[in-house]
Amino acid sequence: MKYVGIYWTLFAPMMKKSIAKRFDKELADRAIRQGKAEYKGLLARADDLGPGNPMAMNAYFAYVFAAAWLGSGRKKFIPRKDDWNAIKNDIVVEGKTVKFLAKVSVNIDIKTGEVSFSLPDFGLGFKETIIEGDVWDSCKYDLVKGRDIWGMVELGYRSPDDFDFTFEYERKTSKGKNSKDGKIKLVSFKNFCPYEIDLDDYKEARKEFTTEEWIDVILGAVDYNAAGYRTQEEKLTMLTRLLPFVEKRLNLIELAPKGTGKK
Repeated sequence: MKYVGIYWTLFAPMMKKSIAKRFDKELADRAIRQGKAEYKGLLARADDLGPGNPMAMNAYFAYVFAAAWLGSGRKKFIPRKDDWNAIKNDIVVEGKTVKFLAKVSVNIDIKTGEVSFSLPDFGLGFKETIIEGDVWDSCKYDLVKGRDIWGMVELGYRSPDDFDFTFEYERKTSKGKNSKDGKIKLVSFKNFCPYEIDLDDYKEARKEFTTEEWIDVILGAVDYNAAGYRTQEEKLTMLTRLLPFVEKRLNLIELAPKGTGKK
């Protein structure tokens, strides 16, 4: 694909600000500084979709974010399952703390008050882990939002000599002393998706638009130019693509020539 600088120029400042806020300034600077070269490389290796292909714009946008990720060096923070033994060696034997991106589940033992976690992608179970009280207080609101939460985990080791632990939250204290086994402990957790969608805000904003204006807003949100349609019927026909997202057990099949953006 041909390099087009407008996409990188448009999104780079916003990405830099977001990365700096979520992680740190040094990482943000590196992601943008090295990301531009990665962006050019990704486009050079990509198949040319053609200027008239409606998927071309989506590809340019997607490569911008992929390039920033590659430029940041964060690729090393997404280990493979085969890396798990090496990670355990660093934590248990070498006594290091290790950070990487993973899917996390939590469990609260009703009998003991012990809070543990699992990393299902690596086969690490609840019985092998512990979340100590101060750590739980700092990240519990993120971890109880769902069954599996993606985020940046930092793991350490709680040795068999340090098996007495206390949890304090909501003015309650519970102690667990059920095992002298060493456990992998969660040192910190940073949610990969720390925001929530407030539907009430959208409902309030909707009141400021007419039905016709809101249709144009929705078209723009899914990368369609409302000005390119001649009639309201054409706009509504395109919006039927969104119905499976809001209506259960509804399926659509789109039939069209190859390379016309069906995906």
